[in-house]
Amino acid sequence: LSYFCATLTKETAVCLPLFVVLIDICYPRQDPLEISGPASTSKKKERIIFYSGYAVVTALYLLIRFVWMTGPSSKGLFYKKVHYLGGSLSAGLLTTTRIFADYARLLFIPHPLYVERRFMDISSSLMDIRVVLAIIFLLLLIIAAVRSFRYSREIPFAVGWIFIPLLPVANIIPIYTPMAERYLYLSSMGFAVFAAWVLVKIADINKKTLLAVMILFIFIITAYSAGTIKQNTYWRDNYAFCRQMLKYAPQSFLLHNNMGKAYHKKAKHAKGAYRKALYEKAFSEYNKGLRLLPNFYSYFNIGSIC
Repeated sequence: LSYFCATLTKETAVCLPLFVVLIDICYPRQDPLEISGPASTSKKKERIIFYSGYAVVTALYLLIRFVWMTGPSSKGLFYKKVHYLGGSLSAGLLTTTRIFADYARLLFIPHPLYVERRFMDISSSLMDIRVVLAIIFLLLLIIAAVRSFRYSREIPFAVGWIFIPLLPVANIIPIYTPMAERYLYLSSMGFAVFAAWVLVKIADINKKTLLAVMILFIFIITAYSAGTIKQNTYWRDNYAFCRQMLKYAPQSFLLHNNMGKAYHKKAKHAKGAYRKALYEKAFSEYNKGLRLLPNFYSYFNIGSIC
């Protein structure tokens, strides 16, 4: 019941059965009585019934989501129909391989960070070198996780935990935002497990490596903390936020509209020539948003100035 309610609240909850399977594979119960014999058969039946419950709830959710409701993200912001990246499933999947590789990079090097990642180059061919490199990287990651299963369960567990939450946003079904940093919230837990495993293994070698790990850990925490503090400065107000985000996503009509609102708000409290200049900047930003995507939001904002 909790799982079913969760799927109706946040679609990422549909990953829960896969998390359960991942935990069962990496950390199975080690009861000697269940290794063979009748106890083993009974245990298998229990797990089949257990997984069947999740399967039934998942099927019910998919029925509700894709049949009884309007469809998965069939319409995006302002009722603009959402299509596959590049206009086809193949182009969407090829581009998604690059997106997944970029997600892995962002976990290690979280820069640059910005909200509007809907605008990207589309890969429509396997000959695209970026796709080839991304596929090689992902395959090497999977092979490393599988090969390490015998001597360390933490690596396959971490890799699985990183990529399982990304499956609902893998662009198999068209979504309005094909890539977003917020999709990494759950995945970052898998990265934390992997990073901790690496540091512990290095520290176990000898006392010198323990000191090196401590220094490395302090450096990593300091670097990430400094990046967080700097990133927070962009969120102090709408003007600072939009100005920073537009450096990376100048094609976003939404950011231009919000930038116009920031100028508009400042203009209301200004006087004289400065007030007029702010209104002109607001009007310019609203028009940029309108040219990028005609929408009632931009028309309304322009009308509020006139």
